[in-house]
Amino acid sequence: MATCSAIATRLDEEMLANRPAIVYPSYTPLSAMPARPGSDIAVELGGRYLLRYLIRKQYRQFTTGSASL
Repeated sequence: MATCSAIATRLDEEMLANRPAIVYPSYTPLSAMPARPGSDIAVELGGRYLLRYLIRKQYRQFTTGSASL
């Protein structure tokens, strides 16, 4: 049985298959991904939102947004 994060990543891969976007595996830590401006990512994704499932202890890590590059 797949995890929610694995299912979300697979959905993203399917939806973005014909776009020039990179989808990292669900187990990739944030520190292993390059820091990029949200505007660049938005262009790559063509307005599509990505899903990220969190465990309860991660919630506050994402409530304040991120720094602009």
